[in-house]
Amino acid sequence: MDSQTIIRGDVRVERTVVPADASGPTEFPDQWHVRLTVSSEHDFPVVVRVCDRLPSALGAPNVALPPDEGEERWTVDTDTVTCRTVVQPGDSTVATYLLHTDATDEAALVGATAIETVQPVDPTAMEIDASANWEPAADHVGKAHGEIRTPDGAAATTGLGNGHAAASDGEGIESILRFETSERAAAESDFLVPRGADTDPLVSIVMPTMNEEAGIRECIERATTALEMLGLPGEIIVSDSSDDRTPEIAAELGAHVVTPDGAGYGYAYRYGFERVRGEFVVIGDADTTYDFEELPKLFECLQRTGADMVMGSRLEGEITPGAMPALHQYVGNPLLTKFLNAFYDAGVSDAHSGFRVIKRDALDRLDLQSDGMEFASEMIMQAAERGLRIEEVPIVYHRREGEATLDSFRDGWRHVRFMLLNAPGYLFTGPAIGLGIVGVVMMLLSLLNRPFAGIHFGQHTMIAGSLVVILGYQVGSLGLFSAVAAEPIRSPRDPVTKLITDRFQLEHGTTLGLGLFSAGALYTTVLVVQWVRSGYTELPIVPVNMLAFTVLVLGAQTVFYSFFLSLLAGSR
Repeated sequence: MDSQTIIRGDVRVERTVVPADASGPTEFPDQWHVRLTVSSEHDFPVVVRVCDRLPSALGAPNVALPPDEGEERWTVDTDTVTCRTVVQPGDSTVATYLLHTDATDEAALVGATAIETVQPVDPTAMEIDASANWEPAADHVGKAHGEIRTPDGAAATTGLGNGHAAASDGEGIESILRFETSERAAAESDFLVPRGADTDPLVSIVMPTMNEEAGIRECIERATTALEMLGLPGEIIVSDSSDDRTPEIAAELGAHVVTPDGAGYGYAYRYGFERVRGEFVVIGDADTTYDFEELPKLFECLQRTGADMVMGSRLEGEITPGAMPALHQYVGNPLLTKFLNAFYDAGVSDAHSGFRVIKRDALDRLDLQSDGMEFASEMIMQAAERGLRIEEVPIVYHRREGEATLDSFRDGWRHVRFMLLNAPGYLFTGPAIGLGIVGVVMMLLSLLNRPFAGIHFGQHTMIAGSLVVILGYQVGSLGLFSAVAAEPIRSPRDPVTKLITDRFQLEHGTTLGLGLFSAGALYTTVLVVQWVRSGYTELPIVPVNMLAFTVLVLGAQTVFYSFFLSLLAGSR
């Protein structure tokens, strides 16, 4: 059996030739069935024209076409047979014609098959059954006999005469605009791998876009050049949410354009990551701020250091005039980077650089969840927390093409908020420890009733210290609750939190709380008795009284917090 496979972009055609008697009973053993199995990986219906050149010894009189399909689907010239078929998203269809020859050598039946055109189906036209197949029942050579049969054996017509089909599963004009995929650029570049190719790319470059028609062409061209400089096969995935010509330009240059079903910078990246095929994943903005031709520098560092991720550092490199506002360059980015390094021990110089390469297996270890601009921070936070090795190389940061969509204060606050929410040890536990120390020192100074550095600390200091200790206890409890109820990137690591989360039992907390409460309540009872015996006269506020009240409150809180903590632990 002769078999050929032809690939063009996301469309594949497999041509097979089998004897007629191998496909079913026939009275003409010298007839052959030529089957064209057309499959598509597009996410919208496409019309495919396949040209099958006949062997040199054969011509049009040796061809029998399926009946009922007509000349609008099939065209027979002197030495070629052309089939026009519709393929639904992610599906395949089979077209078959009959070839008559006295040749018994299958090699004599080898022709040349080509995919002439691939076009999107008009989404406004009527729907067809593109899965129909023809099982020939030949009458005589040169005439079209047979019938169209669906997979269940029932007769059907394809309706291919008008050449249209309805877009399925809600696909519309947006999908059609993305039709011109990597097939065109693949014909011009040896390093862009079409989606339908047998081999996978080694490098996957992901670009999120929203109305970047001013810069998308330069970015894709430079990315393609970078692949050539590296000598590695790759793909470019544009995760697009534009309402301008960005997706059309990207597709014309060979990028695989996808449209996220959610909003946000981070979501666009995560949507693109689900479709990458390479062993190395590159991310970069499509606004010309990053020069993709610097990509070999990142790969060289990756290979030399064995890192899991390499970032391009703008702050350690060069920022061209006007490329970054002074507020971002000298305040925002350095300050946010210091915060991130302090909270997560990342050790990077430019935490919010968007030009990175990461190994695919390292990316799979990250549980990225962010939808917005804080995605850049989350990737480093998770990488540092999971022990991935991060390296940096200096890069040049350029002026962007097109209108900027970054809001300095809003997006800056989102980064800070995200870092704090995912580091409750710094948000709650750290301040709680500080408050506790300050409060205890204030209470001790008041209890000693001695001047310190010439200052006398009395009952007011005791009251303030008591309030500070109670506040610190409440804030620290929030850190403990977050460590149990939530799943932050970096959980609190102080010994007390670790001890409680590892060994806590409800009975432990309630016993401790009742003990403290009882001690405070006993002393308070003595005070009440004294007050009654004195004829309800005013009792002086002495530091030890405030200490007892503080212990009583902390004990009550401990009992209730223990029950709440037990509920949280049980819900997990």
